[in-house]
Amino acid sequence: DLAVIVASIAYNTWFTKLYCKDMRIGSEVLDQILHTVSKSNSLEELTLDNAGLKADFPQKMASALSENPASVIHSLSLAHNTLDNQGVSNLIQQVCRLNKGLRLLNLSKTSLSSKGRNSRASSLTLFTRT
Repeated sequence: DLAVIVASIAYNTWFTKLYCKDMRIGSEVLDQILHTVSKSNSLEELTLDNAGLKADFPQKMASALSENPASVIHSLSLAHNTLDNQGVSNLIQQVCRLNKGLRLLNLSKTSLSSKGRNSRASSLTLFTRT
């Protein structure tokens, strides 16, 4: 049922936020979330905190964002999940291309290494200067 609800958000401009905290999300629902990100012109905030995301999710999210040049996402929280450095790096590159910019990026309590955190900080510093 949840996958169908999330899928409907992709084409419905009424919903601007998708919030999930402390709930494990299955692969079918995650696929629908990615589909929504790739299609929605009204989704502004996406929170998937402690949702059991796998390390490859940031790469998939980056790909979904690249398919939607009209995305208006300005807040993204993926805290308390297992994320890999390369996927997060690719996600940040894609986030920097968002039309309205980014107000919030929460990647706290993830499995990023210190090298990944430093790379993320450098990317975002470059983003704020342009």
